[in-house]
Formats: sequence, structure tokens, C-alpha cells
Amino acid sequence: MGNREVPFRNTEVPLACSCHLGRQPPLPGSKLARANRPVTSRFGKLTILGHDRADHGTPGANSMASGTRNIRMLISQNCFALLADAMCDFSKKTAKFQSLRATVQHACSRASSMEIAREDLDGFLAQHPIDGQIKVWLEVGPEWLDDYNAVRRRIAQISGKPVKDKAVIPFIVHLTKPGHLI
Repeated sequence: MGNREVPFRNTEVPLACSCHLGRQPPLPGSKLARANRPVTSRFGKLTILGHDRADHGTPGANSMASGTRNIRMLISQNCFALLADAMCDFSKKTAKFQSLRATVQHACSRASSMEIAREDLDGFLAQHPIDGQIKVWLEVGPEWLDDYNAVRRRIAQISGKPVKDKAVIPFIVHLTKPGHLI
């Protein structure tokens, strides 16, 4: 997983740099300060390394740990508010902060034993636009990945078509929110 330089991304940018090699910088105005002026280079090369690997963006290609799934999604303001409200409700009730990961994890464990109707899904999708510009990252850990995948499969089976994480996650939280998640 080494980084490689991309030749067309190399650009020359004017850089001013100084190096003190582990010593304290001299006091301003001292003889040492005048003798050891920072070295100023007219041009230095700045290499910009991009996401140019062939597997960039492939789900699971850059997993943090074995069995971990990293979900990146763009959701609407409405769905973001729903997720934030669920986190706040629990936090206010218990006086403990609950993260998005914990909120979705608890929602998945509760939803695995709940009955999910097609009308619930259709009603949610009619009330809450899914697509948006708010970036949300969620790490699904190995300890609850099976619960998440099971609920995701159930929702796909109920809807009769493949489902996206950005629709599943807010729907699960919405479905379990009246149960206060824990």
C-alpha cells in the first residue's frame, strides 16, 4: 500500500523555509541570529499525492480493521436532523453523549426483532428526502455488522429492490426512535 507520485501532479511552488536542526532558534538581533539566518529557497517542489490507487472508493478496500465496514454517504438536511435528534434525545435522557455509531448500532439491534411493514418504509421515504449534500461517515464494527446486514437485507426484501445505506440508516433510526433506542 505504498504511495506513488503522479508526475502530472507535481508542481513547483515558491517556498520559504528555515531549519534549525533541533536547536532552539537564536534570539532576534543576536550575532547568532544574523549568522544563522533561515535558508530561503526560491523554489521547492511540492508533490501532491492524490487518491490515484485503482481500488480507491471500492467498499472495503481501505478497511480499518478486519470485519469493519466504512460507510460514506451524502444525506439530506432532513435525514441529518433525524439522526441528530435521535442522538440528542438519548443524550438528554441519560446525561451521556451517544455517538452516531452507537445510535445506529442500538437501532439495528432493536430493529432486528421488530416487524417492518412496507407501508412504514414507503411513508418514511415520502416524508424524508434522502439525497443531499451533508457528508456522513459511519464505521460499522464487526460486533454489530451482522445485525446491520440482516436489517439491510430485510429492508431490501420488503422494498423489492436494492437499498442504499443512506436510506437504510435514517429509516432504522426513525423506526426505533419511539422506543428510545436503549
